[in-house]
Amino acid sequence: MSVSAPIAFDSLLGSSVITNSAEPPPLSEHPSAGRCIACDGSADGPWYSKKFDGRWMHFPNNECRPCELARIDRILAKNAKVRTSVSPSGAIVKSLLDRWDESTPHDFRSPLDRSRLSQTLPESISSVLSYAPSDQKVNGLILVGPSRSGKTRVLYALGRILVQRDISVVLIPMDQFAMWSRKHASEGASAEADWALHLASVDVLILDDLGKGRLTPAAEDALFAVIRERHAYRRPILISTQEDRNTLGPKFRDPASAVAIIERLLETSTSIQFGSCQPNLPNQTR
Repeated sequence: MSVSAPIAFDSLLGSSVITNSAEPPPLSEHPSAGRCIACDGSADGPWYSKKFDGRWMHFPNNECRPCELARIDRILAKNAKVRTSVSPSGAIVKSLLDRWDESTPHDFRSPLDRSRLSQTLPESISSVLSYAPSDQKVNGLILVGPSRSGKTRVLYALGRILVQRDISVVLIPMDQFAMWSRKHASEGASAEADWALHLASVDVLILDDLGKGRLTPAAEDALFAVIRERHAYRRPILISTQEDRNTLGPKFRDPASAVAIIERLLETSTSIQFGSCQPNLPNQTR
């Protein structure tokens, strides 16, 4: 899959200004006074504006265009797929599959044993494992079911299948999302935005156990920013959850963010039942 050119990720996690007007706020309200935070030149814009749900959102652009493009190039190069090859010294360079296997928890590294998933219909498992990403409007999956019904195990198995097809995949357990968000935020705004750019631009993003625990306000903002950008460019999001559409919303701190996140997932996803839980999230079911 090709990666579309990203937009204004320099302000991906920054504060936005919501107005009824397409006119951006005055320069006096800009967090860096219209200057590029990398070279101190004039920021490009310095506002990036986009219409969401009938209202305008204005995001501060904190970089000039050359610095923004240079940073995006660095991130895309860092996240580029690494194929198996032989170096001049004869050493084998780790493939994308090697790196996937190393990052997979030991409990999920063994081949998928369907006999351990007896409470889930074989058709549900096959539907997930036969998934192929696309740029169609409905291109995601929501695995709905109780704990220990095999959702996570099957998602790791699917991730490995996709990586073998040279598709870049990131799988994040949601109980670790806030931890990673705090880690990158502690390294500075640029590192935090770079992390969000990676999640927004990878071919397939898998969020495991959405609704498990409550995210910090900053992590919730980061999650919304990533989902918003992936939704805009039709990049697939796969999730698993134990919640239905009535219980997932209260897991978020900000009701507006909850509605925005859930509606975008419903609009682009097919629901697959695991275990004995009845799917009650998206409009598309299987």
